[in-house]
Amino acid sequence: MNKVWIIISIITLVLILLGGLIYGFYLRPINSRVNVPQDGTVYVVKSGDTLSKIARNLEKKRIIPSADVLMLYARMNNNGDKLSIGAFKLEKDMRVKDLPELFSSKRVMSFLLIVPEGLWLTEIAERLEKIKEGLGKEYLYEVTENISEYQKRYPMLGIPDISMEGYLFPDTYFLPFNATGAIVVDLQLKRFVEMSYSEWEKFNADNGLSFYETLILASLVEGEAKVAAERADIAGVYINRLNTKGWKLECDATVIYAIGKRKTRVLFSDLKMDSPYNTYSYEGLPQAPINNPGIKCFEAALKPAEHDYFFYFAKGDGSHAFAKDFKEHQNNIKQYRK
Repeated sequence: MNKVWIIISIITLVLILLGGLIYGFYLRPINSRVNVPQDGTVYVVKSGDTLSKIARNLEKKRIIPSADVLMLYARMNNNGDKLSIGAFKLEKDMRVKDLPELFSSKRVMSFLLIVPEGLWLTEIAERLEKIKEGLGKEYLYEVTENISEYQKRYPMLGIPDISMEGYLFPDTYFLPFNATGAIVVDLQLKRFVEMSYSEWEKFNADNGLSFYETLILASLVEGEAKVAAERADIAGVYINRLNTKGWKLECDATVIYAIGKRKTRVLFSDLKMDSPYNTYSYEGLPQAPINNPGIKCFEAALKPAEHDYFFYFAKGDGSHAFAKDFKEHQNNIKQYRK
């Protein structure tokens, strides 16, 4: 009888210890309140974030006690796979176990839109559609079918009927929960005025181009320059070609835009495409910008480098080898072509 009681006692002790471990490792931290100020805090979920990344970040900020516990809870409850992009309010009374559901919900304070330099307007629309269903379609309508509305509201920009490409300024935007396509376009145009247009207004030197031509040139530089230090040099190459009779710009980025599909290498067959954006076929600048350039490339177009270069060739590491004549260019091709 004593042996039975001993066994029962051991089992009971083990269960108590196990329960204590479960409580200490899992139940207590998962049910604990998030460590935020009395008025709460804001956490931003970005495109590409995973719940695991968020959990590690929250643990690092000491908002939650354990990322592993949060992930274990999410797996056990099949939660947190599909995250919403935007800014979320973490309230003082929230518990750690509430977070996977929160980040998967539509309870965002505002949506986060990140527009990198050089995107096409169609690519911006794709990002918006991922953020909120229907938002991308609304945006695409505004920038293709409702251009006249923005021509009236921003007459100083000279937005042409053909396209709003180039004016949709790349930046990080916090969009209100009730954001519409029109709201997004207005935010981008206001930012464009603050950055690029204001830079043009205070620009004293003469690059030989109008404002719109400068914007087009900036988009070419954005499409070609991978190294910041080369932006003004590449702009200078195009200025030299524009100012020399009989020269075409022969910019690969314009051909890619004409194709309408991103590709890393332009083929010889691509150069034969009949498009006003194909600068291998037509002289001068294309009829409109080929992307939405950032302020650095706009500044390079405003103040292109003064040099004798007419050619440049990609080295393969993002930088380019510049040449003054075709012979030197051919030597660069032989040296760096892979």
